[in-house]
Amino acid sequence: MSQQKSKPKKIFWKRYLSSKYVGFDLDHTISKYHKLNLSILTTKCYTKYLVNEKGYPEKVLKMAFDPKICVKGNIVDIEKGNLLKVDSEKKICKALHGDKFLNESEIEKEYGENLVLDDLQGFSNKKYLVVGTYFEIGAGYCFNRLVLMGEKGELEPKKTNQEIYSDLIESVMYTYPVYEQGDFYPSVSQDLPGIFDDNTKDLKKLFKLLRKDNKKIFLLTNSIFGYVDLTLDYLLGSNWQEYFDLILIYAKKPAFFQNDSQTPFVDVKTQKECSLKMRYPLQNGNVKDLMKFLDLVQNNEIIYFGDHPVGDVREAKNHVNWTTVSVIEELDIFNNEKSDNYSESIEKRKQIWGEYLFCNQKPSYWGSILNQFSDYQTASLSHFLSDLQKFQEFGALEN
Repeated sequence: MSQQKSKPKKIFWKRYLSSKYVGFDLDHTISKYHKLNLSILTTKCYTKYLVNEKGYPEKVLKMAFDPKICVKGNIVDIEKGNLLKVDSEKKICKALHGDKFLNESEIEKEYGENLVLDDLQGFSNKKYLVVGTYFEIGAGYCFNRLVLMGEKGELEPKKTNQEIYSDLIESVMYTYPVYEQGDFYPSVSQDLPGIFDDNTKDLKKLFKLLRKDNKKIFLLTNSIFGYVDLTLDYLLGSNWQEYFDLILIYAKKPAFFQNDSQTPFVDVKTQKECSLKMRYPLQNGNVKDLMKFLDLVQNNEIIYFGDHPVGDVREAKNHVNWTTVSVIEELDIFNNEKSDNYSESIEKRKQIWGEYLFCNQKPSYWGSILNQFSDYQTASLSHFLSDLQKFQEFGALEN
């Protein structure tokens, strides 16, 4: 693997010593997934909704997820129906339409000679579906397959690319915001070992070491409470709330971090607005009220771990200057994903799309964001635990 440039580790450890709070995202940070099983499940949830609620043909249910089609880091051009890989200058370096990669002249014909997506901002919108984490892969894959089916005349009634995308977003919004709705949460609850990679021992050890260093620990996640409870009950036990001083769920990042966010915190049980409380699950909220409640002298007295380059890392650094740790599973060069039962290895998929952090010898779009806005990079919390143990035993880790 090519080496990703990183900031001096001794700077991070200096900040670690002066920090008072350590916060964690949930998905792909505290919880580590079997990614193939996750993508298969999300694909099934979306296709079932499209057939049952939007009138798509029954053959859509037979859509078998292929991990080589859509990968983490893709940008989906909704209008043109292409899956793209983009470099640090927002220049397209690969484009897939259906099953065919476009050559350079074909890409230039569609996007102009400079091949630059000037209007790409890192968020999904009406023009782009951003595959920022493994959770979006299923939607990107479904879009690719449905566009191809439409071009082959296999979708009745006929759908434009924008209509396909709108239907997919509707299926996503049906799948996740309500715990009692849809097939995703029941399916996860029935096969927890098949969805989650059990890192329980490392998680408990990490939280214990953070407590030893007098850190207060908080959870800040976009997941709803029912799923947080299901996940952490499995990974940490029924007393999981005792591991956290603050529990903030359904936070709606990146809006949580943005300066114009005035959304109040809400009591999970009563669903009424409330002030922040220690050791009590709250939802919604905004970073201004959080910082006022914590009454910290400097914003970088908070360290925050997250996997999303924009929603977790860029916005936390840009708006409140938290010390940010990027959890980048692709940094684990020894993870061949055998536990995920992938039909193709990481190396095989790299031959198709290239490395997540690089694009034609330049940093990828995501690699450049992570380089600029993360203060530390780690492959997982288990890897960070190892670094923390070395730091506690030997002092600051150099590059």
